[in-house]
Amino acid sequence: MLAVAAISLALGLAACGGSDDGGGETASEGVTQDPDLTFTGDPVKVMVMAPIGTEVLNVPAMFEIAEGAAVDINNSGGINGHELVLVTCNEGFDPNIAAKCARDAVSEGVSAVVGGFSLFAPNILPILDTADIPWVGPPLITAEELTDPAAYPVNSGVMSMAALGRRAVEDGFENIKSVASETGNDSDELATLVEIGRA
Repeated sequence: MLAVAAISLALGLAACGGSDDGGGETASEGVTQDPDLTFTGDPVKVMVMAPIGTEVLNVPAMFEIAEGAAVDINNSGGINGHELVLVTCNEGFDPNIAAKCARDAVSEGVSAVVGGFSLFAPNILPILDTADIPWVGPPLITAEELTDPAAYPVNSGVMSMAALGRRAVEDGFENIKSVASETGNDSDELATLVEIGRA
């Protein structure tokens, strides 16, 4: 479990995602740039899911970051000598497809779902629960991600932004501003969450 948590942190996917078709799944078998590397034992397989190619939300960087991290981990000898195999699933910004990704995680026999991004944890976590598959580093958008036994948060998530706004009001602050560093267009969205918390 500690190894899987370390992978999640290495991928850096807890806050932010292959195929362009909803529900598309690919396994990055043999992800490594060093042909001289050999691995021992069975591979360690993890899944990353995120919405790609939708009209609402697209985070292809989720998969790009994950694939780069998998290469780096494998080039460093894998996980205690075991090759890291990455499975990506496009959840299509659709709760039904997100549930299918979770079922694919079960059928693929992944050790964990790692990071990624989905708004549909209530559709994903019950399926992972039944197979004892943890979701390490969910984005923390829904209450289920804070209470479900399959969810293992590694950061405060987006909900914390609203909580910060609420706390500032409770502490008596009147002129409240939010500052986000190097987040591009997401800065405005984070500021909106703080404003929601103030209301």
